[in-house]
Amino acid sequence: MADQITTLVRAGFDRDYVTIHSEVGEAGQTIAAIEKQALDTGFTGRAYAGSLFEVAAIARLAAEAGKRYGVGAIVLTHGESDASSPTFADDMARLQADYQQDLSRITGQTAPIPMLVTQQHARELAVGSRAIGTVAQWQVAVDHAPAVVCVGPKYQYDYIADALHLTNQGYERLGEKLGQAYVQQVVRGQPWRPLEPIAAARRGAGVAVRFHVPVGPLAWDQRLPPAAPGQWARGRGFELHAGDEAIAIADVAIEGETVHITAAGPLPGGRLTVGYAMSAAARPGGTLRWGQLCDSDPFVGSVTGTAQPNYCVAFELAVREP
Repeated sequence: MADQITTLVRAGFDRDYVTIHSEVGEAGQTIAAIEKQALDTGFTGRAYAGSLFEVAAIARLAAEAGKRYGVGAIVLTHGESDASSPTFADDMARLQADYQQDLSRITGQTAPIPMLVTQQHARELAVGSRAIGTVAQWQVAVDHAPAVVCVGPKYQYDYIADALHLTNQGYERLGEKLGQAYVQQVVRGQPWRPLEPIAAARRGAGVAVRFHVPVGPLAWDQRLPPAAPGQWARGRGFELHAGDEAIAIADVAIEGETVHITAAGPLPGGRLTVGYAMSAAARPGGTLRWGQLCDSDPFVGSVTGTAQPNYCVAFELAVREP
């Protein structure tokens, strides 16, 4: 991430940009262990206090060196243990607000401190299960922009055998994408939005989902396998529900900034929901939830030299009546 930030700023502004990256996570814990109100058990609950300690130390060192220092962003790579939490979105928003207040008090900065969030796709484990926490990682950014920013999903990266942790290059690519989002959001002051749905509506024998597309046109990454088996095998990651009933998908097609989903039969009346990258399935070398929809961003990472278009966030959305 640091390399990517400096590379982009040098290329775009012809000047240097130095960042300090601190890691204060607590493995395998819920957000209750890293929030301000966390209970210090002697083993967990020290992340928030640790981050304030480190910022104070760095601020002191910067002042002694005659440098200016402020916190540019908080990176939240988290969520597996909160996969089923109904309060996860509120918890993330509160964490950002607490950090904004407490870190600004230490550094004296007036600049905002956005929280950069990426989605998790490995929990819940059961095949066919859905993870409400993954949707929360997108929805919190919709509801609390620009304080919280959903950079995007992580399903496009390579994973080790546990389907939970990325490979070394996977983490490098994640850092590159975070660096790209940071430069746009913090350095350039232009809001970062992922490839995300705007609205969904019935259309003929199917559903049309309109997207915010960072860099058009939309495309399918067919290097990724079809996502969900059974009734959604032709959906490229898309899913349809009528209440609790799964609706089979016959085809999906890109039409400009819209994806048209054709159902395998007549759509029932009543409430419909469209989802994407929500239901767990097995994927060798990958994680449990994914899809094939991406944009055409030409961005290439500074460390890995690999192309990194933006992939669609995992989501669930109510379908509007025509």
